[in-house]
Amino acid sequence: MAEKIAGIYSITCTKTKGLYIGQSTDIPTRWKYHMNSLLNKGHNFNFQKDCDNHGLDSFDFKILEVVKYPSKENLERLEQKWIKKLKPNYNAMINPSSVVSTSTFISELFNKESAGANYG
Repeated sequence: MAEKIAGIYSITCTKTKGLYIGQSTDIPTRWKYHMNSLLNKGHNFNFQKDCDNHGLDSFDFKILEVVKYPSKENLERLEQKWIKKLKPNYNAMINPSSVVSTSTFISELFNKESAGANYG
């Protein structure tokens, strides 16, 4: 069984320099998820397009920062730090000029939808 490694990671397409920054409490398992999503054509548009055009072998997976005591808040804070530093284009969701982490995007989307919901 692979050792769990928590932290911040990057995935780079060596052909296009497309970049994704992510965070996980189990990076090896998360990488497998990304590979399966790409192989099954289920990833975000630019990430998937580069995989379709250049193949999975054109991606470089790297751990940017290991986090010894990961908490959700700490991982999200560090992920945002790396996103601001490296400005990855694969993380851009809907508005590429406003790059945020996937978890932040989903959280903000959920909060907007919840605020407008009428529960009774």
